[in-house]
Amino acid sequence: MCLVCRRRKENIMNKLDKKNIIKGLVVSSYLLGASYLQGATALIEAARDGDLEGVENAISLIEINGKNEKIQNAFIEAAANNRLNVVEFLMNYGIDVNAKVTDGKGKSKTALHYAAENGHCDIVKKLLKLEANMDARDNGGKTALHLAAKMGHLDIVRYFIPIRGAAVDIKDSYRYTPLHYAAENGHVAVAKSLMYFGANVNVVNFLDQTALHLAAENGHVDVVKSLLAVSNIVVNAKDKLGKTALHVAATKGHVDVVKALLEKNADVNAKDKYGETAFIKAALNGYVEVVQLLLKKNADVNAKDNTSYTALHYAAMNDNLNFVKLLLTAPGIDVDAENKYGETALDLALQKGYVDVVQLLLEKDADVNATAEDGKTALDLALQKGYVKAVEALLAADGLDVNAKNKNGYTPLHVAATKGHVDVVKLLLEKDADVNAKVEYGETALDFANRGNYTQIRDLLLARGAKRGAELEEEEE
Repeated sequence: MCLVCRRRKENIMNKLDKKNIIKGLVVSSYLLGASYLQGATALIEAARDGDLEGVENAISLIEINGKNEKIQNAFIEAAANNRLNVVEFLMNYGIDVNAKVTDGKGKSKTALHYAAENGHCDIVKKLLKLEANMDARDNGGKTALHLAAKMGHLDIVRYFIPIRGAAVDIKDSYRYTPLHYAAENGHVAVAKSLMYFGANVNVVNFLDQTALHLAAENGHVDVVKSLLAVSNIVVNAKDKLGKTALHVAATKGHVDVVKALLEKNADVNAKDKYGETAFIKAALNGYVEVVQLLLKKNADVNAKDNTSYTALHYAAMNDNLNFVKLLLTAPGIDVDAENKYGETALDLALQKGYVDVVQLLLEKDADVNATAEDGKTALDLALQKGYVKAVEALLAADGLDVNAKNKNGYTPLHVAATKGHVDVVKLLLEKDADVNAKVEYGETALDFANRGNYTQIRDLLLARGAKRGAELEEEEE
């Protein structure tokens, strides 16, 4: 650009105020010999702002080649921004009212889509009078009605259905109906209106979710209550994962939604494809109030999922002390229930060294001598990890056999000596553990201490009269 041209442009732009910025773009483009692309930019800006004079000026600068496309884009921009005067003006240029433009998110939409999505009812009415296709779909299969319902534009929904005859249960590419979108986004007035006009509350999307699933999952209790008021609602409908509305509400901790569903007799013990009940899901996610509500409705406190885990298993393994306390007060709780691996809640707590949980379970008379599928006892688990306080808790429990052998023939003292856990050895010796008990091959705890070079443990054992396996064999001969 030459110096003279640059200065002329600067002088013009400096004199413009905000109100005339679009006009300035047009004038400066003309003075500098701008291409039709620059004129097109000015056209879009003017259409967006409803500047009719700017629109006229910009159109005059656009070359014939490509003019229709640019005017078409400006038309859609005006519709999206509620510029009725510009929409009416641009119709004089032979606009295709059903042409589509792709937005920044890759969505290809018509002017009607944009107007409905943005809640511009006057524009919607005008476009329909101009024979806009009410059933045109974007590249997600959504009609203007889908978008209006999704965004909660009640006036447009009411105009589309009773006045223009839109199909109330029309589905998009994901099999969502307008009611699905209204429910998912919490637009209760729109949802009620759609139901009034005959929307099917039991229609499912591509995941087999009903509107009730979506409202429950997102905590929209008013929508949930409106749906539940429909006489033919299927309260216990399951999605592709076998989840009911109660499952998803319990998973998210939506207390009010759970209450509403329970009042409508939702199946409190229904299981999804993983075998989980709403009770298990609430317990897994730590929602105390939801668990209490479910217990009042006779939820099965001992229900097991497909891996035979109960709510107590999950609470124990996650060190959820408050939940363990709550569950242990539930009538009929099975504190010794086993999962598919033969593990109890006590076993799972011991594996992680959760002493407070262990203590609670022991107070509820958890079986300290039970063995898991791998043959390990509760004490074995604590010993292997060297959890001294957990061992202390177990040793203080009634009925513990301090010399019980695991499936490998090891006593607790053998295990502690093998692992080099000095403090645990001391505890076991205080409980009169048999220092000369032998494993299958005749070795004693002293043999294991010597092999590991655990001198402190060796000295403790010797002080209690421990002997090596070979010495005991000689004595027996």
